[in-house]
Amino acid sequence: MGKTYKNRIKCKKCIEGKSWCRKICLRNYLKSNFSKWTSGNEVIDDFIREMQLKINNGDGVMFEWVPYDQFREIKVIGKGGFATVYAAIWKDGPLICKGGKYESRYLDGRWERSAKKKIALKCFDNCINIPKEFLNEVKAYSRVGLYTKVLSIYGITQKPDTKEYVMVLEYADRGSLTDWVNMNYKDFDWSRKLDKLVYIFQGLKEIHKHQMVHRDIHTGNLLFKTNEDIGGLDVRISDMGLCGKVGDMDEKSVYGVMPYIAPEVLRGEPYTQAADIYSFGMIMYFIATTRQPFQNCSHDEYLALNICMENKRPEINGFELPECYVDLMRKCWDSDPKNRPDAMEIGRLIHLFHRSYTNKHRGSSYEEEIKQQFEEAEKRRKINPSLSENYQSATHPQATYTSRLLNNYFIISEELENIEFLKLPNGLLNLGNTGYMNSTLQCLRTMPELQESLNRFTSGSSVADNLTTSLRDLYNNLNQATGSIAPSHFLRLFRSVFSQFAQRDAGGFIQQDAEECWTQIMSILKQANIPILSQDSDLLTDCEKASSSTEGSFIDHYMTGEFTSTLKCFDAPEEEEVVIKENFTKLYCYISVTIDYMQNGIMQALDERIEKNSPTLGRMAIYSKISRISRLPSYLTVQFVRFFWKYTQNVNSKILRKIRFPMELDVTDLCTDELKNKILPLKNRLHELEKERKSTEIVINNDDQDIADSRNNEIADELKKLIDPELNKDVGANVSGLYELCAVLTHNGRNIGSGHYNGWVRKENSEEWIQYDDDKVNIVSQEVIQKLYGGGDWHMAYMLLYRSQKIV
Repeated sequence: MGKTYKNRIKCKKCIEGKSWCRKICLRNYLKSNFSKWTSGNEVIDDFIREMQLKINNGDGVMFEWVPYDQFREIKVIGKGGFATVYAAIWKDGPLICKGGKYESRYLDGRWERSAKKKIALKCFDNCINIPKEFLNEVKAYSRVGLYTKVLSIYGITQKPDTKEYVMVLEYADRGSLTDWVNMNYKDFDWSRKLDKLVYIFQGLKEIHKHQMVHRDIHTGNLLFKTNEDIGGLDVRISDMGLCGKVGDMDEKSVYGVMPYIAPEVLRGEPYTQAADIYSFGMIMYFIATTRQPFQNCSHDEYLALNICMENKRPEINGFELPECYVDLMRKCWDSDPKNRPDAMEIGRLIHLFHRSYTNKHRGSSYEEEIKQQFEEAEKRRKINPSLSENYQSATHPQATYTSRLLNNYFIISEELENIEFLKLPNGLLNLGNTGYMNSTLQCLRTMPELQESLNRFTSGSSVADNLTTSLRDLYNNLNQATGSIAPSHFLRLFRSVFSQFAQRDAGGFIQQDAEECWTQIMSILKQANIPILSQDSDLLTDCEKASSSTEGSFIDHYMTGEFTSTLKCFDAPEEEEVVIKENFTKLYCYISVTIDYMQNGIMQALDERIEKNSPTLGRMAIYSKISRISRLPSYLTVQFVRFFWKYTQNVNSKILRKIRFPMELDVTDLCTDELKNKILPLKNRLHELEKERKSTEIVINNDDQDIADSRNNEIADELKKLIDPELNKDVGANVSGLYELCAVLTHNGRNIGSGHYNGWVRKENSEEWIQYDDDKVNIVSQEVIQKLYGGGDWHMAYMLLYRSQKIV
């Protein structure tokens, strides 16, 4: 052919056949046809001509100007934030290349019209003067138009009455992903979920392959279309109006659906492909749960703040979803765009999930593990259909899932530096009724000495060592992460060691007792023999640093006390009293109709009656057992004995009685006379100093600061001299008998098998407290803590952790 046919409309081969043989022949034909049509607007005409001359002989659809009188049966099918969409019948239909996008490749480039084609008309509001956004969306559709997962564009038209310009688009007859799931959620099994996810990802991959960013991916922009060739549904990505080339986009305005917008974009940073990946993570959430992200709260500046600063993400009940799926979803949600997987990695994993679950033949051990996770998730979906039904109904009235301008919700970094209430520690995600464990871990985390000791720990090969290492890593991750994390590794090991915490019922993992979890963690740490602090630690006092030894176990030194108990036989008064020594890691507070205060409940537990063998009588006999504390640990744990077995209901029911506990605890009356004599001089002087402080209000100016510092140093020296020498050498011991409350673990519910646990931790050097409700973290006042006494159905104190009051 070559130059011979260069200036002709058709070459010899095109004339003899019924198709275009080469790109140049098609272009010559299009140029010759330019004079035969016009939109009446030179800008539009030039734009359409430019688009037509870029077409290849297999692109699928001819982009063209379409007279509005070609459309019949026009009706509204949807309205978004900026445009209205209509369905219509196109009389002549689009010009489609047979062998292009929709046809077999064996039909070589034959162009034919598809008459009476049902199409969609997208009309931007007040689109009369051809706004840039209109032409941007047309270009975006056309750039990826030869691929199958992005909605095809056929051309442009104009409404004769309003003069508004309208896009002519491919019609998706099955509606949006939102609509389809709401109609079919009962039958939306994991096989279909993975099918849809693969299709959606393929569309996103096509956009990213062209170095483009969509910028507005959400469930309303993912459309379903019947595909007769495969006998099922196909997916189309729509609303390409915000789509643009990487590095060549207007960053001044952000449009979209807030829950699907990446946190860095809400902070005003550039939109990248990683932001699309964040949106894809939210699509994964919707497909897995059939509920919209953040559907139960208002989509306002507070949600934007929580997303950006608290790394708030949608709630996940871990027992519903496969672990591998959740792991990928959370990676897509990462607050740092650099940590999110790219399209290639996501594609590899999603296809692995799909292949592993749907493959009827046995795969690798890893594929079999993945398959098992999805099979278990599918079983639970069938067992609990009400989960999906509940999620379909409750949507907050201020939750908005249509695109809108979000610039008013931008979170400016400079402003955030002054918002102290947002500077919160990280929470732990609930992985299926794991509130009991999350609350325990957060309460124990309040001990800086424990965290430092864990970091000094050298792991061996024992089960206790492995679990202790996992706890150390979990605490380090909590301290370093920028959002709530999933304690997956620790939980898996914990359940493997203590099988009772892996018990299930039809709904998944069952609720467990936080006190039992607390006790088992203490047991593991004791077995692992984690070291106490090094002698150069800032957490040690000068006296402790001068101690003869800092060797030994952290649990033994800092959390273990000692009882001296006297046993007296009631049935044989002549029998000699027996004195025994016993270690304890917690005090019990018994609850009865006569107990209103924690100290009274503890004293009742220390004065008890037991049954044991009497050497005098040669049989079992009743003894009085009077216990007093002969060693006080730095951290004192108190358990309220609130639960009892109710035989008629076969449950561990809770005693709701209100029991008052002090913010500052004096345990001198619980101690042996010997220990009292050691701690009283220091304790009494501390009380005197506190009375002086409360009765004297001193305002110190700069000139008086040196005098105040000198006085403080004098007091410190005085107090050090009052510390008993033996207690001074006992690393991790309390030397004054005085404690302050630092953590509370509460239970909200009527029995152990139901309800929910929270952890409440005192902020360092503050009267404020932090409430840990799994991954939801809040600041509360001390008045709220004093409402945890009990007496109702609200949060009720179950475990208390006290720490030694600072002496100097």
